[in-house]
Amino acid sequence: MSDALTTGCRSLDDLLAGGFERGTVTQLYGPPAAGKTNLALSAAVNVAADGGTAVYIDTEGLSPDRFRQLAAAAATRGEQSIEDVTSRLIVSDAHDFASQEEAVRDAAEFAERAELIVLD
Repeated sequence: MSDALTTGCRSLDDLLAGGFERGTVTQLYGPPAAGKTNLALSAAVNVAADGGTAVYIDTEGLSPDRFRQLAAAAATRGEQSIEDVTSRLIVSDAHDFASQEEAVRDAAEFAERAELIVLD
């Protein structure tokens, strides 16, 4: 696999032969509180820190504190401001089926230029 998207966790990237494969759908599943959202959010923040655009559709209620913590860490690693990193993240709240459907349709507008689209 070439030019994979990092998960933000080196050992997991190693298991995935470099990270998430581009141009594919990857499903994360597991019990509640297993870290699925944290992993998806970390991948999105890393894409943005690397200069790419990430679309994040939040269906459950994203923790602003965790988001800020990951963005700040990524910004520091890349010698950027947190605003630089977060400006490349498009976050959409979609807490019911109608808004989820709309958010997925809207994400199609960004598909050509987004490095990563997350539906969480």
